[in-house]
Amino acid sequence: MQDIRIGIVGSGTMGFVHFGNFNTMDGARVTALADPHEPPLDAAGARCNTLVTRFSDYRDLAAADVCDAVIVATPNMTHADVLLDLPPTDLHLLVEKPLGTRVSDCKR
Repeated sequence: MQDIRIGIVGSGTMGFVHFGNFNTMDGARVTALADPHEPPLDAAGARCNTLVTRFSDYRDLAAADVCDAVIVATPNMTHADVLLDLPPTDLHLLVEKPLGTRVSDCKR
């Protein structure tokens, strides 16, 4: 059975938590990270003990066919926009809570 390939959007605190969790699990591995800010992306990449493809744009990560599932771990106020902006794909998505910071964002 092949590992589930995980992409993480956001390399801050929650992105790092997810990265650490998947690094200790059998059957899943982080294969891609996306963050528009280079210093945290570099720091997250340095923590990787496997080859991880890095992107400055989460849309490029979603289109690259390097993961089966994506975790959105960006700042709370960006969750809804990131989800709605992802290109149509067959990727499984997990969004950190909250889904949105306004009810109108969640309804979109």
